[in-house]
Amino acid sequence: MSSFVLADKVAIVTGAAQGIGLATAKAFAAEGAAVGLLDLNKKKAEVEAAGIIDGGGRALAQVCNVQEEDSVKGAIQAVANCFGPINVGLCNAATLTPTKSIAELA
Repeated sequence: MSSFVLADKVAIVTGAAQGIGLATAKAFAAEGAAVGLLDLNKKKAEVEAAGIIDGGGRALAQVCNVQEEDSVKGAIQAVANCFGPINVGLCNAATLTPTKSIAELA
């Protein structure tokens, strides 16, 4: 028996289409959670969600820009509408929008 049981729980992961976010989404699904894969890359998120579903898991891909509040709210609501209340969240997405120029930082 697993020591990290997520059966019947709902998780969301931002930045879930690749790397650490994808690995985490897959791990959550393997432990029994329904997973919302939130990412800017819709096609990649859909492919990865389909892979989780093909493996017997429950997953939903949603486009999400973590820099836009309405985008985040909409993606979370879509996952909640599909699977129920969110129990686990991993904020993995990163943004690299500079706030100052290189000259100002030097």
